[in-house]
Amino acid sequence: MAAMTGVGNEQLAFAGVARLAELIRAREVTPRELVELYLGRIARLNPRLNAFVSIRADQALAEADAALARLRAGQAGALLGVPVVVKDNVDIAGL
Repeated sequence: MAAMTGVGNEQLAFAGVARLAELIRAREVTPRELVELYLGRIARLNPRLNAFVSIRADQALAEADAALARLRAGQAGALLGVPVVVKDNVDIAGL
């Protein structure tokens, strides 16, 4: 994550959505970098925590790339590009 100047991975993981959105808008981090960061944490911690039932890694990365393309095209949104986790008791089409 070379684009992240002055922000460590641990700090970034707990930054909160507003700060993550700021960092994305400032181009200090990309949506893909954030997804990769969180997927790495999930891979490392989930065997012990059992917090995730379904992990949509490929889809999340594709959605991150699509968000970056939208941002580069000038689209805006308060949380555009910020990864989110959806609890497994919420219905999601296709899952």
